Amino acid sequence: MTAEKIGAVTACALVAAGLVAGFSLVGSPQHARTQAFDRRRSDDLDVVAERLRTRYATAGPARSPRLPPMLPHDLRAMRADGSDATRDPETGAVYRYVRDDARRYRLCATFALAGEGRINTAIGFERHPAGPSCFRLDVLETGRPGDAVPDR
Repeated sequence: MTAEKIGAVTACALVAAGLVAGFSLVGSPQHARTQAFDRRRSDDLDVVAERLRTRYATAGPARSPRLPPMLPHDLRAMRADGSDATRDPETGAVYRYVRDDARRYRLCATFALAGEGRINTAIGFERHPAGPSCFRLDVLETGRPGDAVPDR
């Protein structure tokens, strides 16, 4: 084998090793896409919760908030890009909203991966199991929701 062939084979081996190392550290492009969809779901639930809080918790001191039985169609929970934050970005399905009583409700989404949460973030919808998951919320409470529970 000539020195040129050895150099070419070595270069190819190094490139292949670099790709394998990169994918093992960062993950595949598909994994990154899956993570991005889950991040978007978490952000969407935050937008929806904030819109519900703004609409129903600020009804005034004379009235106590009464959540609607179904998620309002005119909620105007829009993402920064103008798309609808009440729908899953991958499937287009509407996120599940369940009213538990006049103030308490659950927001549910189906996550592809378990979310461990991000450190020092204002959004609290990152801690969830993989699969259908629900966050229990109170329209009068501000701050981070608790960890999601599986939606069975």
